Amino acid sequence: GLTERGIESARAGEAARISSGRPGLAILLATGDRIADFRDVWIGVPPRVTSDPGDAGRLAGELVDSVSPLLDSIKQRHAEEVADTKRDRDRQQRELRRAGQELLANGLEILASVYADAASAQFGGYVRNTDLPMADLIAATPHDAVRNAELCLEAVVALKRNQRPLLVLTVLIMDLADG
Repeated sequence: GLTERGIESARAGEAARISSGRPGLAILLATGDRIADFRDVWIGVPPRVTSDPGDAGRLAGELVDSVSPLLDSIKQRHAEEVADTKRDRDRQQRELRRAGQELLANGLEILASVYADAASAQFGGYVRNTDLPMADLIAATPHDAVRNAELCLEAVVALKRNQRPLLVLTVLIMDLADG
């Protein structure tokens, strides 16, 4: 595992979770600061949500762009592999698209966990993201927080149906602003 490679257990756990069980991606994520930056982008969403469509579009663009540094690690690995044939290059492109989709889905799951924590914290329940200030967690009512977590998970389904990520995330942010 990652800890046998000298990677701190908390970082290894986060990398494993974000990589959706893909060992190669987990290793790439755990060996750099990209994983912390990725998580920070997603947990920083709630206070930035506004009902302005332009703001929603810009924030959605930032979320889509948050996967780029992580995908760069995969591209670098591909560059080290020999892509002799069109078939190899096509396989690599499919792998990049799939990894990008999975990373966005995992970002949405991180965001959903923030909203779930917000509801749970107000009832004295378990909080997964213990590094977030309590004031941030109790900013929304439990009802709105649960609704927002559900919206994030519905966006995961939309992404897995191959809908356009920027559109899915923009609509999500607009829906989050309504709550």
